[in-house]
Amino acid sequence: MHIDQFEKQQAIEEALTISQLLAKQGNEEKKRAFFKVFANYILKTSPEALNDEKLKIFDNHNYEYNKEEIEKLLLHIVKVGAEELDYGKSYRTSDLAKFFGVSVQTIHNWIEQGRFIGIEKPEKFKHVRISENVVYVSPSGGRIPIHQIAKTYQEEQKNTPIRKLSKAEEIKEIVDTIVFYEKKYGGPYEDTLGVKEELATMESRDAHEWRYLIKLLEGTHE
Repeated sequence: MHIDQFEKQQAIEEALTISQLLAKQGNEEKKRAFFKVFANYILKTSPEALNDEKLKIFDNHNYEYNKEEIEKLLLHIVKVGAEELDYGKSYRTSDLAKFFGVSVQTIHNWIEQGRFIGIEKPEKFKHVRISENVVYVSPSGGRIPIHQIAKTYQEEQKNTPIRKLSKAEEIKEIVDTIVFYEKKYGGPYEDTLGVKEELATMESRDAHEWRYLIKLLEGTHE
């Protein structure tokens, strides 16, 4: 959605009006609670706000309400909302597993636990595409955008000699993926997608990869 300069200026003026209205009206205790929740929301959805000189309220988590601080938050929303929408790259759970050095199941567990801000819990066995703009929340509460984690991983790979997978490791990866598809569709390929006359887009993509993996596995036993 494109926001032109005139619309942005109007939004800024309205943000200033809203901050003035909030300052004049309402119970002080309720306003303080609203400000705290509002500030936490900005912190969760815009981790880069921590580095914004205008939003130093996050430095000490002192959520005492005043007109100037609510104004800063509202203007931050206008600034972010007026930017062109950019979803950037997206990654599979297997990509994230490589970045973090964990299993794909661990990534799914983290999604279930809400460790990634911006990802809805998927249906069972449903493929998940994860935007590079999603934020990972570490056990200590730190927030790191996925694109930063991907960059760190890629830099480490440049400085690390590539280790070729052993035959046993290759076979295990193939088998694990085939088992995933068998669980997803409730049986082996020849009894599920292999006999289905019409396939949906995702089913067609899965069927293609599934057949490829089966051929690879058969080749490893020759």
